[in-house]
Amino acid sequence: MTRALHLIASDGALLQALQARLQQAGVSVIAAVERLPGQALAPMLHRRDAEVLVLDLPAASRSTDLADLQAAHRQWPGLQVLALSDDTSAEAWRAAARAGVRELLPLPARGNGVLQADELLQALAALQPFSSGAASTAGRGAAGAAAQPTRPLGAVVAVIGARGGSGASFLASQLAWVAAESLGRDTVLVDLDLQCADASFYAGDGAWSHSLADVAQAFERLDAALLGSLLHHLAPRLQLLAAPADPEQALLLQPAHLARTLALLQAQHELVLLDVPRHLDALALQALDRADTVCLVTEPLMHCLRDARRLLQVLRAVGLPDARLQLVINRQRSGTAVSDDEVQNLLGLPIVQRLPAQPALVDEAIGLGRPLLRLQPQAPLTQAIMALAAQLLHQPLPAPRSWLARWFDRPGAAWRAEGSAFSEDKFSVQR
Repeated sequence: MTRALHLIASDGALLQALQARLQQAGVSVIAAVERLPGQALAPMLHRRDAEVLVLDLPAASRSTDLADLQAAHRQWPGLQVLALSDDTSAEAWRAAARAGVRELLPLPARGNGVLQADELLQALAALQPFSSGAASTAGRGAAGAAAQPTRPLGAVVAVIGARGGSGASFLASQLAWVAAESLGRDTVLVDLDLQCADASFYAGDGAWSHSLADVAQAFERLDAALLGSLLHHLAPRLQLLAAPADPEQALLLQPAHLARTLALLQAQHELVLLDVPRHLDALALQALDRADTVCLVTEPLMHCLRDARRLLQVLRAVGLPDARLQLVINRQRSGTAVSDDEVQNLLGLPIVQRLPAQPALVDEAIGLGRPLLRLQPQAPLTQAIMALAAQLLHQPLPAPRSWLARWFDRPGAAWRAEGSAFSEDKFSVQR
């Protein structure tokens, strides 16, 4: 079903050009309104039949316009706003996100007398559900396919650390394994820490042949089949979309690329697990906006909690409600740690899970390239991660496995099964 689009622009020529370009692409524009100089935005936000609003934000009234949008969003939460601006800096992005803007895009340029609005069309195609007629035939059919899935859209869980070294990337990778192998969910792990790529490393040393950089390069023809070819198979129910091995390639990825990629992944997987960097750039904000649940990982130490509190202030400022936040305490230890009550009072969130400190086990898992679930399934840390995964996915923990099944999972045990075609390599992470 095509969403009803309302278009507002403060320049008559831009308005006409945008309307013509959108209609040429098969997008239905139910209203196109020119905004006069000095005219307030709030009275113009009256089209309750519109589901998507596209408007430009003039520099002179940008702060007032964003306040009007924020007020409208509280009354009209289903409205999806795409804003055009000559300022798309990280600071401008954060201000727009606080007002409920889904995408902040640069004002389209003209080339050969034709408005170049491809980025706007890509952002529209990424909205769920949204089909754009002719735009689908121009290589955007994947978004239409994602908009009308044959199965419910998968859950999106983001994991973010309060500071570097908090263990968020390791936790994200372990949650992915548990969701796939213990809870039976078709899972994809997306490494969005494009500079460090820790989750990709934990999944197999980071030497992956495809990455998010390929998504950006092939975006014009990206569909479910092409995206599937860029995923790396880790286990029968687990796949990885890696970060680029070269950090410079990360510069290719834009928020519109990520939005469409996540829409496609949601249509094909029951769980999309995102490893999100602490630095909140436009990509991170896009990921957090689409997440159903955000796990904030911190250690129970005062300097870590200080960083967690500062990060929470930013997350709340951009409109992320506490109901979507889950506080996870990593490396729980006795003696020097801050108490649970102090943590919860300081951050204003309840603790949903405590992960015990088992540094030797974590080092072993990273060194061998094996998930905790296969290395030591009964370890307290493994069991705590399993409990967290079950809580995040709102399903009970699986019944404990018998001692015989656990024995066959031990290193070197596979060859003992008479007639078995499995080898130890079948039980290790692909590298």
